Amino acid sequence: QMVKNKGKYIKDENKGFNDLSMIHFEACPTSSVCTNAVKEYKRFDKKWSNHPIRRFVKEGIHFSISTDDPHVFQTDMAEEIDVCRNKLDMSWKEIGQCDIYGAQAAFIDDPKEKQELIDTITRRVNLWVDKQEKITAQ
Repeated sequence: QMVKNKGKYIKDENKGFNDLSMIHFEACPTSSVCTNAVKEYKRFDKKWSNHPIRRFVKEGIHFSISTDDPHVFQTDMAEEIDVCRNKLDMSWKEIGQCDIYGAQAAFIDDPKEKQELIDTITRRVNLWVDKQEKITAQ
């Protein structure tokens, strides 16, 4: 990928570079491995060091963490957060940022209502990150 003027671009073999700056991705870590969308890893591998989510974090791609069919994959958000933390080596702040990105990508037409959601999520994320960092430090 190439970063230019704060816009994110991805190379498309047929069309050149596509602008990703206005696209939000929902990333489902467990599903991506279990469905072989990410073929390099198996679900119970200890680390997923080269998983695309690591690149999303590194390059500032706008994405959120989600689950995909929790009954099929036997997972929930707590487990996906654990995967992000332990297999993908994401910091609490990086995980929290995903929630803020999710709020920013919400399909809410009223700008005031959307900003209120973003502000609420941001406050809650900051409290959550502080709490998680304190627990981890113990």
